[in-house]
Amino acid sequence: MAIWGREKEFGRVRPKHEAFRVLATQAYIGWRRSPYCQELPAALLILEQDYLPRENLLSSWAGAMGQP
Repeated sequence: MAIWGREKEFGRVRPKHEAFRVLATQAYIGWRRSPYCQELPAALLILEQDYLPRENLLSSWAGAMGQP
């Protein structure tokens, strides 16, 4: 089992933004592009391999997320 996440306070705020849109936006125009450029393909792989449905991959506006 693995934990995939970037969040300083897991569980305190419920994510409401589509993770793919956030990751793509942050990778393109964010001030810390590098981590997002790596995480977007990883998230797409999770979707492609049918680990989670797209509607379950949510994040904050800044990409904070965590799905065990």
